[in-house]
Amino acid sequence: GYSAALATAGVSGIIEHKLYPAQWVNCDIRTLDFTVLGKFSVVMADPPWDIHMELPYGTMSDDEMLRMNVTTLQDEGYIFLWVTGRAMELGRSCLEKWGYRRCDELIWVKTNQLQRLIRTGRTGHWLNHGKEHCLIGYKGPC
Repeated sequence: GYSAALATAGVSGIIEHKLYPAQWVNCDIRTLDFTVLGKFSVVMADPPWDIHMELPYGTMSDDEMLRMNVTTLQDEGYIFLWVTGRAMELGRSCLEKWGYRRCDELIWVKTNQLQRLIRTGRTGHWLNHGKEHCLIGYKGPC
């Protein structure tokens, strides 16, 4: 097995955390019992938002997103929630419903090999695919 130790400075001294490699489950998350996964310090989520386009994978409705039992994954920690332009407000609503408060936002500006912005949208939507948004939420005491 793989493991590493991470030491962080806490209020009362050094706290050690055991780190594990990233893990994933291939399943339909609409029916997954999230409690079997245990607890995590950090959650990275890139859910299948319904962007009202034909995609090579299944998507989830807004209600299905809100109903996911993400609250069981953490008592305290951070969530990084990738959202689409259409799902920005829904993502904020999900964070709130799941018990997080949004503390920051990350924007990935996509460039090609020549360091130029990627512009693949149609007229009036030139930068649709040139960036991705990630909402960062925190759950726990202030």
